[in-house]
Amino acid sequence: VECSESSSGSETMGATSTKYAIYRNAVDDWFNFGCCSCCYSGDKKDWANAAEIRRRLCDNKFYWCGVPWRDYLFHIANRHAFFSVFLCHPLNPYTKFERFCLEWLRCAGTIAWIVLFKDWLNQEKQHAICGWGRDDVLLCRSQYQGNFVKDSILLYINVTFPINFVHLMLETLARESGRPDGLLERCLGKQCLRWLQWSLIGFWGFVVTVTSTWCWQLMHYDGPWNHFGQDDSMLSQAKQLAARSVLQGYILWFVFDNIVPVNIIACPWAFGFCGKWRREKEEAVRRFSWSPSEGSSCSSSSDSSSDDDCHGWKLCI
Repeated sequence: VECSESSSGSETMGATSTKYAIYRNAVDDWFNFGCCSCCYSGDKKDWANAAEIRRRLCDNKFYWCGVPWRDYLFHIANRHAFFSVFLCHPLNPYTKFERFCLEWLRCAGTIAWIVLFKDWLNQEKQHAICGWGRDDVLLCRSQYQGNFVKDSILLYINVTFPINFVHLMLETLARESGRPDGLLERCLGKQCLRWLQWSLIGFWGFVVTVTSTWCWQLMHYDGPWNHFGQDDSMLSQAKQLAARSVLQGYILWFVFDNIVPVNIIACPWAFGFCGKWRREKEEAVRRFSWSPSEGSSCSSSSDSSSDDDCHGWKLCI
């Protein structure tokens, strides 16, 4: 009985070490110019290993090879909104093409919606003070002093939150459509899920295209909609502000990624990449803490192989 129990423990340890070896190799292959699909020499053809890597990427795990700086670069390449478009792992279910489409729609939609919302907000304020006369626009602007805090809150509620919410939903759907044996794929079927995903992306693209066209006309063609060119400076300023906010979002991602709790449901919280990486490392060590001496009554060969595996894994962590 003792021998059978130790054998099962050895098999569990071997399976665990094999899993972490797959994760470590995935990072090593990616560092060897493997971010491009044509140059990737990893487990792309091994369905079992590839499915394991895809599943871990879907689960947003931070601990891969055990070297903090390598895991952090790998994390940036697969999670950052801009860098992941070019550097994400070839086996990532959220592909480079999907990232490019959704990120382009997010940026274009954000800029267009901010310009349109700023134009609507300024016209509402001007008309509330001076009425609807065309000649009173510049006079109203000189008399009106806006509330920056209130305007920022309205901008977040009416523009930033809706666009980011739609982007999050489409991103989640893209990740789930590539998850091996995912729940949505089992319920809807792979082809139906793909059709649903790209139908929603296409509809969102149509909305962003119409909004961007409206914004272009508002900025480049004089008419009653822009007070015959009197709003050009205000609209250009709003466009620059929107583009700057998109660039700032790419930079602030690094700040939030290191200080914000990764999972607010889990308790205690793990703050940022470092906190979650340490927690996943502790979990990996606990899973691999089975002592080879427990299986000594079975065979010395299993002990020696277990020692080798353990030694190789401890070099990594």
